[in-house]
Amino acid sequence: MVNNTWKTFIQRARPKGKNTAINLRLSEAIKKQITTEYALLLEAALGIDAGIWLRLQADYNMQKAKSDKSFIARLEQIRKYAAVL
Repeated sequence: MVNNTWKTFIQRARPKGKNTAINLRLSEAIKKQITTEYALLLEAALGIDAGIWLRLQADYNMQKAKSDKSFIARLEQIRKYAAVL
């Protein structure tokens, strides 16, 4: 599942024209987790600050974790135990 924020951002950042290689690489990027190294590569290629890429990835990761029912159940258990301490 690709976050709509990513899709919108990539569509706006994607170079116009016939540069298919860059377009294909950007399409691959939105399907993978953006690492620090990959963010720096995107910054070098597109001139878009690596921090933006990393924040977008962190936001996506947070949304994904918050929608994981088993993870939410674990968090609730931890909160119950922490409240007793």
